[in-house]
Amino acid sequence: MNITKEQLKFLETQKISLDKIFDATGLSKTEYHKSMKEMDKIIAIGVTPCAKFSHSMRTRNGHCVQCNTATIAFLERHYEKGYIYIAGSKNEEVIKVGFASDINNREESLNDEGYGEINDWKIIFQVMCKDAGKIEFRTHKKLNKYLINRSYLKNNKKNECYEIFSCSYSLAKKTLDENIGDNNNIKKSFENLPIINEYNFDNVMGGLKRVVSTKERVERAKPLIRKPNIVKKKSTNKIKDKIKITNTPNNLKKKNKKKEKSLSIWMVSLFFIVFFALIKTCAMN
Repeated sequence: MNITKEQLKFLETQKISLDKIFDATGLSKTEYHKSMKEMDKIIAIGVTPCAKFSHSMRTRNGHCVQCNTATIAFLERHYEKGYIYIAGSKNEEVIKVGFASDINNREESLNDEGYGEINDWKIIFQVMCKDAGKIEFRTHKKLNKYLINRSYLKNNKKNECYEIFSCSYSLAKKTLDENIGDNNNIKKSFENLPIINEYNFDNVMGGLKRVVSTKERVERAKPLIRKPNIVKKKSTNKIKDKIKITNTPNNLKKKNKKKEKSLSIWMVSLFFIVFFALIKTCAMN
């Protein structure tokens, strides 16, 4: 997602989470309006810049959110109405803290669209409260160190996820409760108590997956111990032993006898060559 520092600063000032942003690059107003409504997104980036200040952040209906204060007020009202929910995935051992204007089919839609390329989402907790959007934003900010990079395809377009965390349900719930503050802000809530312990995963900062240190992995992780010096010594000793064996007195005598025998054969051959050469010379004379 191509988002500028100026846009990030604006979103933080307005307490709007990145998961509410839609990358509309290359899409017409009609196309991104439909997609944003389906995905519960409220601000589009990558759109045609506004005529006044060349801002490129618009609402679903195409209004510049940075120029029009009435539009910002509308966004705040949108954020007031809805649910904050906590969902979990056993397969990936991650937690999602999200916002939904309608919670009834949210679990089903998350799995149908494969949000974050995950399809075993289970909503564990949901709450309707005042300023739900702002509370969600603050909760995301507190859990940011556990944020992991995930994306998924929606309508053949890659969408980044900014609300999936590598942490336990207990930590997410505690952080959310702290940001809700006074219970008087809560209109209604539901917690699926029988399954909450199944989603108390490890809290892993930086989105790094926990490595299980099993005995098998430890054994496989042991480096191979090579003994080059011992091997060299063995090979050197073999050579030395071979030299010693070949240089024994008996072996030396045998070698000398072979040399003498070959020398005598050579001398006899030379004698006969010279002898026949002399005879041939005399006959010619």
